[in-house]
Amino acid sequence: MSQLLQDVRLSLRRMRREPVFTGVVMATLALAIGATTAVFSLVYQVLLKPLPYPEPQELLRLYQSTPRRERGGVAYSYLQAWREHPDAFQGIEGVTAVDYTLTGPGAARRVRAGLATPGLLPLLGVRPERGQGFSPESQVPGRDRGVLVSHAFWWSHFAGRADVVGQTLTLDGAPHVVQGVLPASFRFWPGVDLWKPLAPAPAAPGQAPEELYVRG
Repeated sequence: MSQLLQDVRLSLRRMRREPVFTGVVMATLALAIGATTAVFSLVYQVLLKPLPYPEPQELLRLYQSTPRRERGGVAYSYLQAWREHPDAFQGIEGVTAVDYTLTGPGAARRVRAGLATPGLLPLLGVRPERGQGFSPESQVPGRDRGVLVSHAFWWSHFAGRADVVGQTLTLDGAPHVVQGVLPASFRFWPGVDLWKPLAPAPAAPGQAPEELYVRG
């Protein structure tokens, strides 16, 4: 113990005699520790942090790839075919994103809409904060005009009105009824303002599922 104290006193004396060298060493250590902390925080957020859903270790994302290993959208036929094998996964749902023009009071603006099969929210263990989610019938043509708005959109567009459920939004000239508000913690797809049902027979190729999420 006495030897350790002597070494500490000797080091302190040397540091006082050479303040420039001491300052360089301390600055180098501070930069190294800061850089290490920043890298670890990034790795944790991207790779190590569990998904904010029940039993995240059972969630998988599926996608198609070309012979050149380029990722692309998943055909809806694949979703239907994989659903015919219920023993493979507990559940499988499709999701994509599309831009719409929102018109009404005020200037028109573009909004980002997530299109999802009705079982996506139950698959993730998420329930609307207000109203209700999509039913299987919402994929029937003519019944897919309900939307779930994000918590941020509820406040920015409706000022957090308590009677938001039942309000109407005009997307690409077609009226859509707000049937629920998603919780503030739900940030499944960045930049998405609202969610709509993903139809089995999409009218445009861009509305085919880009990704499939399964619980298996």
